[in-house]
Amino acid sequence: MQKKARRRKRPAPCRSIEIIIEGLGARGDGVARDDDGRPVHVPGALPGEKWRADLAGGKVLRAEMLRSSPLRRAPFCPHYQGCGGCRAQHLAEDFYGEWKRDMVRQALSRAGLAMVDVAPLYRLRGEGAGRRRVEWALLRDRAGQVKLGYRQRGSHHVVDIGECAIVEADIAALIAPLKGLAAALLQPGEQGGCRITLSDSGTDLLLKLPRLPDLEERERLTAFARARDCARLCVQTGAEMPETVLQQRQPLVRFCGVAVPIPPDCFLQASRAADRVLAELAGLSSAGGREGTMAADLFSGVGTFSFALHRAGARVLACEADEAAVAAMQAGINRAQLGNIAVSRRDLFRQPLLVDELNRFSCVLFDPPRAGAREQVETLAASKVAEVIAISCNPASFARDMAILVGGGYRLERVVPVDQFPYSRHVEVVARLSRGA
Repeated sequence: MQKKARRRKRPAPCRSIEIIIEGLGARGDGVARDDDGRPVHVPGALPGEKWRADLAGGKVLRAEMLRSSPLRRAPFCPHYQGCGGCRAQHLAEDFYGEWKRDMVRQALSRAGLAMVDVAPLYRLRGEGAGRRRVEWALLRDRAGQVKLGYRQRGSHHVVDIGECAIVEADIAALIAPLKGLAAALLQPGEQGGCRITLSDSGTDLLLKLPRLPDLEERERLTAFARARDCARLCVQTGAEMPETVLQQRQPLVRFCGVAVPIPPDCFLQASRAADRVLAELAGLSSAGGREGTMAADLFSGVGTFSFALHRAGARVLACEADEAAVAAMQAGINRAQLGNIAVSRRDLFRQPLLVDELNRFSCVLFDPPRAGAREQVETLAASKVAEVIAISCNPASFARDMAILVGGGYRLERVVPVDQFPYSRHVEVVARLSRGA
């Protein structure tokens, strides 16, 4: 049977238009309207600017700025144009803060909470404000050249970097050595990645490789870790569990003075300053403020907020689904010989705390993944818990969860956006709710 020839799809016709940028989208793109009133998204454009854009199928193929905006400033990073990381470096300081604040306001408005006041963006500054963990792609191209960096926006292309201004200096110092290591581990055409975490006891390095290293490569990895004084170096292939190649010291992170031995590929707040600031904004920075209070820390991870609640005088139950995180937190508790703090392994998406369980607590804090905590929030809304502290990295799921709680009788008292991921399109949110009278 003869197969029919497949019709080639005709390319969309290209047209050139001049547009005025009206606003800034959630991804940091300038937003305008074409002649038919349809939205046009122009990367790197700012409100008030005039651009000429070549469009095909509603997408911008090329764009040229004809008139600049006073809201624009010069990016500080030489990799800004190609790198997919810090997309908002070109925004003037005040406008940048309002843009991120407005993300939260708009999300709340879409959820029916337009009247909620949102505080100005809290900027992380000073010691410890640089990223303490980062993930970079690694590629050795067909010509044998190694690239290390972030992936270009909307593509798998690796933008090779020689420096990175948003990470702590000890991480940036590893860029050149890691390229040399990758040249020895990757064959031409192979790619991998690395995740670096600065623990309080040294660098925790996880290399993601296309295949397990042989004996000679393991010796090279060991020598690299010793020369760089890494606390731990692990390798991972595909979805396999990380394998430790060398551990010179247990990677530790301290929360309120409690040393927690973190597992490889562990989730942490992006910077050391974020641990402190988020706890302060959640009202957990001072000791003795919650003497004898029963508190639950849901989606607790390795205990960022559990130990802050404990320091403030609360008796704490921490709930977390990840087995390694639970074991790490328990080890920290045992080492510090802490009382009044317990850890439970529990998947709160599949098995949220029920109303009767929640009613034991006067305070519940939750910090879920980007998807939010709908299942848990629905039972929380029906509970008698007096105080709820919500922390989120996604304004959309945060607003949805807040609407559920407000619908259940909670009063949203305070919402603070936090710039935990500077110059990116991401914003953290901290909120406090209490039961209405």
